[in-house]
Amino acid sequence: MIGLVLTTAAAQAGVLSVPGTYATVQLAVDAATDGDVVEVAAGTFTGPVIIPKSRVLTIRGAGTADTTLRAGAKQGAVVVEAQAVAVLEELTITSDKQGRCLFTSGDLSLAAVTVAGCDAEREPGAGVFVASGGTLTAKSSQFADNVADSGAHIAIQSGAGAVSVMDSVLTSGQATRSGGAIQHTGRAALEIGGSELSDNEAGLYGGAIALSQASEVDIVGSSFLWNLAPDPSLGRGGALWAVSPARIHIFDSHFQGNVSHGAGALHIESVGDLQVTRTTFCDNESTMPWAPGPGAGAGGAVSVRDLVERALVTNSVFHVNRSDSGAGALWLIGSPVTMRHLTVVGNVAGKGWGAIDARGQSDVVLDNSLVAHTQGFGAWVADNTEAVGTYDAWWRNTAGPAEGPYEPGITHLFDPPLLQRTTDDCSTAQLWPTASSPLVDAIPYELDLDGSLADIGAYGGLKPLCELQEGYFADLDADGHGDPAAPVRGCDGATGVSLLPTDCDDARSDVSPDEEEVCGDGADNDCDGEVDEDCTDWIDTGTGTTWWTTDLTEEVTGPMDAFAGGGGCTCRHAGGASGWWLGALLLSLGRRSRRRARR
Repeated sequence: MIGLVLTTAAAQAGVLSVPGTYATVQLAVDAATDGDVVEVAAGTFTGPVIIPKSRVLTIRGAGTADTTLRAGAKQGAVVVEAQAVAVLEELTITSDKQGRCLFTSGDLSLAAVTVAGCDAEREPGAGVFVASGGTLTAKSSQFADNVADSGAHIAIQSGAGAVSVMDSVLTSGQATRSGGAIQHTGRAALEIGGSELSDNEAGLYGGAIALSQASEVDIVGSSFLWNLAPDPSLGRGGALWAVSPARIHIFDSHFQGNVSHGAGALHIESVGDLQVTRTTFCDNESTMPWAPGPGAGAGGAVSVRDLVERALVTNSVFHVNRSDSGAGALWLIGSPVTMRHLTVVGNVAGKGWGAIDARGQSDVVLDNSLVAHTQGFGAWVADNTEAVGTYDAWWRNTAGPAEGPYEPGITHLFDPPLLQRTTDDCSTAQLWPTASSPLVDAIPYELDLDGSLADIGAYGGLKPLCELQEGYFADLDADGHGDPAAPVRGCDGATGVSLLPTDCDDARSDVSPDEEEVCGDGADNDCDGEVDEDCTDWIDTGTGTTWWTTDLTEEVTGPMDAFAGGGGCTCRHAGGASGWWLGALLLSLGRRSRRRARR
């Protein structure tokens, strides 16, 4: 029924031509009824065009290179009033006057539209201002060379509805204060997908995006390139500055060449739910000078502080990011964070930790990650003793792998990682492991997407065998007993882990509480804290060979096969008497002892 109504409405929609039937776009809009299309021919037309309250219509140009709608006075090129629904297609919006180009308190959609050269002087939102009650959807559009106090391309006011930017380019925006491309001060959702935000600049916060109070922020498949927030004292977040949003999810995205005084790419505070997955941070830079104390500094790529809930950063790459102080890659203060499957290579801190500074918090986990070639005081620093997880690899980090609580166990690798191609060039580096790398198939409780055991680093995992839980211990010798000194996350059915922290030697499968003591091998086979208990040594007086058995105190002389399978000898206990009568008993016990040794 709904489809029939829409089809009927489309069939009945009228087409109003400008300048064919109507001299101006506004005259055509005034004459239109709901569902009509105003088709604007090639040429330049002057606004403002006001789409009145509750009107539903489309304005379609002949192409962005052909049809231009220029703003008139400070009212802009197009004004969408409350409850109106307007779609702009295939045209360019621009201005040679002070003021916004687009203003909406209704529902505005842009499809294949260029918004460029708009100057709002001291106002927010030169390209598009989304007022209270308004929404914006931009698809396959471009925003360029817009200038404003904040939100040069798009400013979203408190009380506005959802804003979606898909498959679009936002470039060369200039904001005096915040949001070189986008400023969001409302509580509505913001979605950015398949888009590029590049060469934007904000004087203070968020070279590309500045936001606060948003309910949900989703960034998927997008690139943030060479955005700046350079103020030498207050600049924060070269790409993104966010305070108090309920949720930020960043998936499959790329942050490169962003620069700020604090946090080269992302500066995030007091977020309820933060997830960063399959995302690359390369060549971002924080210029904050060094200052003493755990609360000072910033991350060359990411700064996170005071999260409400736990943050998750997984399957991501941090490559050749830099910070003058804090940490070359991630600076985490007062925030519980789980980091899994990271590749952290070539990051530099002038005065700080090359990879991660995680002081000032009590719950930080780093699992299944490669940390290599960092420069700084050390690779990482943390306050809590459970900071480092398992199956991590460390290689050629200056000043050692870490400072602070770090106790590498048998599940940590210190061999060369053997990556495909390591350079300082973001475009040519290939940081996945070679076929012979020790990072390959190194994690027993996860699978890669091809079904093999998971690799260490950003390109491994993604397919857990089951839901991972705490309370497991590494069981590398697969004897069913875990190493109490190597707690790991595991799950039922996973190899290499056990719920029993009872193994006293996890490198030998013949040592566990399930085994019997083997006389003479020097091992505590049954993990009872004693070696060769209840065993007695017997010496071949002819060769000096020591033989072992149990519970015998007499010297024995008899055939060699009583001890070793042939010949004759005279044997004596190191502290006992002699006796022929024990030969048959020794024959039996010797064979039983050898059977135990062969298990």
